[in-house]
Amino acid sequence: METVVRLVNATKIYAQAEVKTTGIMDVSMEVKEGDFIAVTGRSGCGKSTLLNILGLMDDLTEGQYLFFGKDVAGIKGKEAAEFRNHEVGFIFQAFNLVNEISVLENVCMPLGYAGVGKQERRKRAAQALALVGLEDKTNKRPIHLSGGEQQRVAIARAIVNEPKLLLADEPTGNLDEENSRLVMELLTKLNSKGMTVIMVTHSPEMADYAKSRIQIRDGRIVS
Repeated sequence: METVVRLVNATKIYAQAEVKTTGIMDVSMEVKEGDFIAVTGRSGCGKSTLLNILGLMDDLTEGQYLFFGKDVAGIKGKEAAEFRNHEVGFIFQAFNLVNEISVLENVCMPLGYAGVGKQERRKRAAQALALVGLEDKTNKRPIHLSGGEQQRVAIARAIVNEPKLLLADEPTGNLDEENSRLVMELLTKLNSKGMTVIMVTHSPEMADYAKSRIQIRDGRIVS
């Protein structure tokens, strides 16, 4: 299997005035195609910082970030935005959907940023919604859906561009037990189809769905 992600001595230090805070420290890791990794640890340990680094939403202070062998740690601006839109899908705890537009239009958004034509956008968005079992909700607005349904819309939006890497930050954090199970089964299904998944979670039960775990403590990988 090809290596998707390789971090070498990755460090992120946040500096505000004269106060410095460690996000991650000297992290080295390798992620292969088809991996499903759960990143665990206490609140504030660096889990979300790691995901932000992998999604180029944060810059490294030191170290290397190789994506399919290409050093992407230093890219910024338009190039970084294109990387986030084409190579990586994001799932957030808070869903981050736009309530003023339909479910279908929400899922279309990344395709619009990628310059895909309207007819093709709607076709691919409908296919993504069918994959997450929401083909009958296309014209609804997110605010009229349950929390579990909203998270499945967010997953459809995250995968509609067929990213090489799916990043999920506490994807079940706002869901009840049944909806958490449905979302995790969906992530497992996507992974079985070949999608590489890295998921941050504080829940041992959710982490059990992954193929492997990484534990972070005080910004460092400890296991």
